[in-house]
Amino acid sequence: MSDGYTILLTNDDGIDAPGIATLREELTSLGDVTVVAPDGNQSGVGRTRNHTAVVRDHPWGYALAGTPADCVAYGLRGLDADFDVVVAGVNDGPNAGNYVVGRSGTVGAGIEAAFLGTPALAISAYHSTDFFLSPPEEYDFGRPARVAVGLVERALSAGVYDDVDLLNVNAPVDSPHPPVMLTEPHHDYGQQVEPVEDDELGPDERRVELNDRTWPDAVGWENPFPLAETHRDRYPVGSDRRAMVDAAVSVSPLTVSHGVADSARLADVVETSRWSEAAAMGDHYVYVLRCADDTLYTGYTTDVARRVEEHDAGEGAKYTRGRTPVELVHRESFDSRSAAMSREYEIKQLSRRAKERLVEG
Repeated sequence: MSDGYTILLTNDDGIDAPGIATLREELTSLGDVTVVAPDGNQSGVGRTRNHTAVVRDHPWGYALAGTPADCVAYGLRGLDADFDVVVAGVNDGPNAGNYVVGRSGTVGAGIEAAFLGTPALAISAYHSTDFFLSPPEEYDFGRPARVAVGLVERALSAGVYDDVDLLNVNAPVDSPHPPVMLTEPHHDYGQQVEPVEDDELGPDERRVELNDRTWPDAVGWENPFPLAETHRDRYPVGSDRRAMVDAAVSVSPLTVSHGVADSARLADVVETSRWSEAAAMGDHYVYVLRCADDTLYTGYTTDVARRVEEHDAGEGAKYTRGRTPVELVHRESFDSRSAAMSREYEIKQLSRRAKERLVEG
């Protein structure tokens, strides 16, 4: 198909999984679809990358012996194509909640795409009462796939990706007309560590089982179904988990910039840590050197005496941009680095005549 969008399709369940087959078929209505997917199951690998990978030709595109993020990297940088969007899925099971989203191979593919400058959508499927799709061959991925197609088309045409890097979507397989909810990943995580008997280990070794509590708590493994009756009040309205409890489609708009938090406390910690050694050496000084070419060089140091010794030894030129210093003609001391640096800047902005007056005064 020559018109429409150019789409890169991947997943983490493997190229032979039923979800990607259904999604590929549905996406062809939007344009050209190229598949680059793992040659086996890569669930739960997040955005893990490999340095090398074997790529095998496939009727749909390529099967790659690597992770979903490897597949995206190969597709976006290894193929002679300019993709409009990357779609990952349909995943066998939901990817909801901050912790699960962070380790999902399906979402990891979308994150890799975003870092490489291409908008992405990750689509995962769930059953409103069974939750997981096991075995996946017994479920129809058509509804989640069509949800993904509709969202991709409307998001691209509406300019959604001007503000959003990745859409993480969870859709039910068993609801013919589910409501669509704008959501954000739910914040929860529990971890349980338990010893496991293993007679083959040595006396200084032990085996442990690392069980996160996310899924048991989320899907009610230890509670009666259906979820709507047992878990609705546990998740706030607007969270992706609540949308699934209500058998809805959750659409979470995500960014991957790893934005920096504004922390005044951390700024104080960094300032203290960074300059504790300098503070121990003495005061903070601003100094002026007269160089052999009669220029005046202004600098900052915490040890004027050591700097003067370096100048006398002929090593001072490394501080004066190659000019040979002749003598220390001015210095001022301060109790803090910030004050000294501020004064250094002031002196550097002075005219040559003003600097000479400062030196003479």
